[in-house]
Amino acid sequence: MRRVRPEASGKLLARSGAAPEREAVYLEYERKQPDDAPTPMLGWIDAREKFVRYLGSGEEELYDLAADPEERVNLAFGARAPERLSAARARLLL
Repeated sequence: MRRVRPEASGKLLARSGAAPEREAVYLEYERKQPDDAPTPMLGWIDAREKFVRYLGSGEEELYDLAADPEERVNLAFGARAPERLSAARARLLL
């Protein structure tokens, strides 16, 4: 039996053991930089893609997780970037 870390709630999210189907998981995160400055970010991940927007700089990352599971090719700079980024931003209401 796995132990639950003290800081975790320990609540079960799915009783059957299978994760519920979701369109996407949305995220909000604040990453610390080496100079200890916080970098807030918003994003989403679905079965096929991952999108992240860094709020301070406006930088964006978009990955095709099916073709690039290690997130090595940022599609935010590709030929189809404008249309893909527009759709990705719309999912975050940006």
